Amino acid sequence: MSTPHAQPAQSLANNREWARRISERDPAFFQSLVAQQSPKYLWIGCSDSRVPANEIVGLMLRASLGLIDNWLRHVQNVRERHEHLISRASGDDDRIDRLCELNVIDQVRHVCNTTIVQDAWRRQQPLAIHGWIYDVHDGLLRDLACLSSGSDEVADAYSRAVELTAAIGPARSD
Repeated sequence: MSTPHAQPAQSLANNREWARRISERDPAFFQSLVAQQSPKYLWIGCSDSRVPANEIVGLMLRASLGLIDNWLRHVQNVRERHEHLISRASGDDDRIDRLCELNVIDQVRHVCNTTIVQDAWRRQQPLAIHGWIYDVHDGLLRDLACLSSGSDEVADAYSRAVELTAAIGPARSD
């Protein structure tokens, strides 16, 4: 029987092994991390371990934030707000896809309205927030046409993306 301390100890051991393998493959890897902390991308994604963000976009993402995708209250709000769009989808899979797409679009709007993003735009710092969705069925990212590069674009980008999602239906193509 494992003690409560066994799992963290194993995680630390696994981390040491990972760091050793990375260092063998690229001896300068960690040095380069220390030398740079100006990532070009911040990837905000779900916490699904099947979806390694750096691999699906073919980049070494230096900043990545995995969010727990079980925000039930928020997802319920999205479902209630867009029930008329979701109910038009054919079949449960398509309705789930539509809900996921609308949730991403909603999250883009929320990120755009955060103080840190608004402050960056106020300073005229070049920053674009994109809404993409990953389909585990084929490994492809799909652009939901939800893009904001300034605070004056957020409302229109949100409305346009919702309209496009309603017009073309779920992004997944089997």
